[in-house]
Amino acid sequence: MGRVWPRHSHRGRPLNAVVRHHVRVVPDWWIQASWWGSGVFATGAVWYFLSTQSYFLAIVSGVAAGMLAILAITLHRKRDALAARPATPPEREPPTQVDKLVTSRWWESSTLRGNYEQRGLAHFHWSNAESVPEREQENYETVYLDDAGANVRYRIVNRSGQVLMAKRDA
Repeated sequence: MGRVWPRHSHRGRPLNAVVRHHVRVVPDWWIQASWWGSGVFATGAVWYFLSTQSYFLAIVSGVAAGMLAILAITLHRKRDALAARPATPPEREPPTQVDKLVTSRWWESSTLRGNYEQRGLAHFHWSNAESVPEREQENYETVYLDDAGANVRYRIVNRSGQVLMAKRDA
């Protein structure tokens, strides 16, 4: 999750670099209020000030009506642009890693082995858990079975606690 800034409740809050910014939505009432104000100034105020021969105030009312109409059009365009933007999917949590106990017989007949062989990893062997870092330095990979639906990544382990490792053919 990244760094956190403590709150008074002692629960962390992500800093701005980590927080996703939410898309602002243009409320309908802003658009409706600007159209209403434009209509009031364009019809009522302009004609009232023209009838009282206050030409300066009639011009000011006309300009105000035009400005509110431009605001309403701008808000419409902003709302349409936000609606046309594709929604970003929420970020997935990293998968939980769990050991899956298997037998050599299961491994030999599994489709997982075929998937690893298609990737060019054809040399497999079981390694003690303590030796895994050493094997990774020798270009071995730990064999995983990923379950995207459950968001779980299974590390293949036999009943003796040995981890299945794979290596590319040289």
